[in-house]
Parts: sequence; C-alpha cells; structure tokens
Amino acid sequence: MITPEEFSSELKRFGISRESRVLTDWRQKGLLPPLVKRGLGRGLGSVYVWNQEVLEQGIAADWLINRTGRLDSTLLGLWMSGFDVNPEKACEAWLTTLELQTKRRNKSAERFKDGVFGLVTSWIRNARKKQKIEKDMDTALDDIRDIMEWSYEEGDQSDEDIKNLIVEAIHKLANDDIITPGQEIIEIINYLWDKLEIGKIFNTDDSRELIQFVKNNELYGINQKLEKIRKAIQHFLILQNPEISIETQIISSVGLLNGFIGPIFSKLAISLLRNNIEIPLYFTVDALHEFTMSVQLEDITERDDYYLRFSERVSEEWVERKQIIAKTWSNSLETIR
Repeated sequence: MITPEEFSSELKRFGISRESRVLTDWRQKGLLPPLVKRGLGRGLGSVYVWNQEVLEQGIAADWLINRTGRLDSTLLGLWMSGFDVNPEKACEAWLTTLELQTKRRNKSAERFKDGVFGLVTSWIRNARKKQKIEKDMDTALDDIRDIMEWSYEEGDQSDEDIKNLIVEAIHKLANDDIITPGQEIIEIINYLWDKLEIGKIFNTDDSRELIQFVKNNELYGINQKLEKIRKAIQHFLILQNPEISIETQIISSVGLLNGFIGPIFSKLAISLLRNNIEIPLYFTVDALHEFTMSVQLEDITERDDYYLRFSERVSEEWVERKQIIAKTWSNSLETIR
C-alpha cells in the first residue's frame, strides 16, 4: 500500500515532479483510482492509501498528459492500457477522442492519399523482415491506425481490399500449426466480417454507435484483459533487455496499447459481445499472458536486437500451449461456420 505523500515521493524518483494539488486533481478527474481507507489498528486511527501498482499508473498518466495535453485522451490511454479507470469516464473519453480523431485525420488526409494501402502492406512486410521503423513506435502505430480508419471512411478501398490485406497479414505472420492460410481462412473472414460488422471497427462514425451502448461490466472485462496484455508486454521487454528501466517498460507498453492494440482489441471484443459470437479471444489473452509471465530471465539462452532463444523447457511448453490455443480456436470456428 502507498499513501499520497509516499506516492508523490516515489514519482520524484522517476523524475516526475507533480504538486500534491495536481495529484489530487488527477484523482478527482479519474486519472488515478479512488483512495481506500485503511485502519492502522485499534485506537491508532486510519489512513487513505492506494495499491502499490498506482505508481505505474502515475508514470503512465504523466507521460500521456505530456504527450497529448488532453484529459480525455489521457483517460482513454490509461483505460486502453488496462489501468484502473472508471468505465463511464473511459467511455465518454473514447467518444470524445473519436470525434477529435476524425477532425485531425481530415486535416492530414492529403498525405495519405497516395498509395495508402500499399504503405500499410509495406509496413506489414517490413515488420515480418524485422526491419526498424525510423520513428517512435507509438507514433508509427498511431499512423497505421489513422491510415486504416481514414482510408476505410473515405471509401477508397472496398471491403474486399481490406479482407485481402488481412489474409496477406496472416500469410506473413501466422504459423501453420496455429492456422493455415488459404480458402478456409478466407471463408472464415467473410463470415466474421458480416457477423461482427467489421466496418464498425474501422469506421469512426460506426465506432461511436458501437461504443456508446457498451455496458460498464463489459468495459470492465475488456479492461482486465488489456491489463494482462500490458503486463505481458512489460515482462517481455524485461526478457529482451534485463536492464530496461521501469519508465521505459511502462511508456513502451502504453504506447503499443494506446496506439493500436487497445482500440482494435476493444472494439473487436465489444462487437463479439454485441453479436453473441463466442470465439476464444479472452481465452487466448489469458493463455498467452500466463505463458509469458512464466518465462524467467534464466530461460533465455540467447538474445539480440530482435530475437530471443529460449530454453528447451520453455520451447516445449510453448509448443504445447500453441496446440491448446489452436485446438480451442479450431473447435470454436467449427461451431460458427
């Protein structure tokens, strides 16, 4: 547990100097969770405290505030990263942010008009080749999301174009033991495209309709899975570089989630709930989180800029875990085809 005074002091260790009134304002506006009253013992009174994990939320909130300059964008970024944010406030912030994204994209749309889908495809190929993106990762992911959403809204690309892009991504990124690209996956994509109303995931106006009717308990469930994704990313970053700082872990994971993973995952989850389609999305997150968190530094036998080589134990466990995930998906897809 940590008191507000201790919280302020801990933030200063990471170069974050925020006055007590600012931190109180953050809490009142939802950037930090509510304080919890804790008794000190009989006759000793009580104090108000947070869970120790609030420190990570404070670091993330400071970075998002500095990056976006907006309360609503910061609230949404925290929620998308799996931090403790009131679901109603998160939903309001999400709807506001969608409106701002539309205005911003309309202003910058001209620079995307030339070969927009070719650019996205190129980035997929570069990612497969493990080439570096010559810019901050979170900014690059923002651009990818903007390109996908803007191009869909403009109507320059048909649904078939986007489906083909997804199939190409699967060809590039998927392993045959998880799913084999081909006519079968095309049929599944076509089915889910209609059932899940995929257009609402890429189209800002339709996204508002999708989001504004989501229930608080549904948002809470999605937020819990986003937290697991963030913790898995942070743990993987430690495995890749044991000397990585806590701030870099947090900022990198928040950038990835807020920039791309969070919005797509969240809207897909909402669409599944809306359409009563049962595919093992949450199961997969739980399984991958459990596996990632089980890997320890001593399980890494070799590392370089892009690759990690694991011990025999971890490699065997990963094969078993993939088989379980693959079988679960296969059974699920059989029921909806």
